[in-house]
Amino acid sequence: MLKKAVVALGIVLILQSFFALCLVSALQLLVLRNTPFGVTGASPVVNTVASKVSLDTRSYADESAVMEAIGQSKLYGAYLPGQASDTWSWSPRRASSGGWSWKPPSKMRPRSSTGS
Repeated sequence: MLKKAVVALGIVLILQSFFALCLVSALQLLVLRNTPFGVTGASPVVNTVASKVSLDTRSYADESAVMEAIGQSKLYGAYLPGQASDTWSWSPRRASSGGWSWKPPSKMRPRSSTGS
């Protein structure tokens, strides 16, 4: 009888430890790490964001090269600085699999790539 009680308490202890581990893991701050992100040209916006979030910034010659990389799911997104306004582009396939979302500032015009 005593042996059964000890085994039952051992099982409960293991399950409680598992639940505590799940709770601690769920409370961690979710931050993107080493996220492939394309840029065309230099921008203080990208430098500021990269200093706060670990981005793997990749430079591209022009917008078409960035859009091709997004279409091939090589990038999560891209920032294209322009003269009148800046453009934020993202890969819907990569962004939806990562479980994060972002609302662009009102002065930027978002553009989604459908890819082939």
